Amino acid sequence: MPNRRIGVRRRRKTLQGWHVIAITMGIAVTIFRFQSEISPRKMEYGYSRGIYPYIADALSWVGRWVPAPYSASEIFIGLIFLAMLIWFAFNFFRSLWRRQSIPILLLISAFHGIAILSGGYFFYLTNWGLNYLREPVYVSLAHESPSELSPSDYEQVAGDMITLISALPKFEYPNLREMDQLIDAALRKNMEMASEFPIPSPPPTKFLIFNEWMNACGISGIFLPIFMEPHINSDLLLWERPFVMAHEKAHFMGFASETDANFIAGMTCLNAESPVLRYSGAMYFLLSLRR
Repeated sequence: MPNRRIGVRRRRKTLQGWHVIAITMGIAVTIFRFQSEISPRKMEYGYSRGIYPYIADALSWVGRWVPAPYSASEIFIGLIFLAMLIWFAFNFFRSLWRRQSIPILLLISAFHGIAILSGGYFFYLTNWGLNYLREPVYVSLAHESPSELSPSDYEQVAGDMITLISALPKFEYPNLREMDQLIDAALRKNMEMASEFPIPSPPPTKFLIFNEWMNACGISGIFLPIFMEPHINSDLLLWERPFVMAHEKAHFMGFASETDANFIAGMTCLNAESPVLRYSGAMYFLLSLRR
């Protein structure tokens, strides 16, 4: 009998080694995030002030290299999504051509997606998200715990903000780049007064190409820790931009809490020499009293 060559199809593995590693990393960091009993003070000085500034400086290099208003983080996410879409489409049509099992392909794709999300969550927490475990800003500034304010206190704050706005000289709004420089200088000045630890240099503020989703979600700004880039909604009014920019840059400085970021942004704007920043900060404080 003539020799017959018998082809053996290699069976595709549904669960691969890198799936296990990535998912394990995601589970481990999640357990640490929610079950860890490390005190906020240790996180403050061990991570937020000790390690994080160097992480922020290293990761933000790409964000500083890509010129504003283009977002390196958005480009990266878009390329990852496009690569996943091309991979799935290629393997889907190949499975149809070779009459291979589509459910197996879907299962492999599901493991890929879970592993990528788990690895992404590990990256997110270790490179920025652990700042949620730090001390509140009023504790790190050695202030007492905030107490409930009376109606007269709110009236006093409103009166002070109106007086500040009325006393400001006439001004013209600078462009985005000039505004960025004003905010960076004011924010660094405030941070230097509050901390003796290294202060990282933030990338310029960026816009998102898909800005409409921010409008749909009612979002004025977003910080993406992939390349440590602050982003603002490009449809914001000019007077709104300085406060939102300072808020997102406060996230870059390691203040993950929205309350802390609002406080840092408010102090940055109100203590700035620029009347543009002071006006924006006063308006935000004044309008927030209506809530």
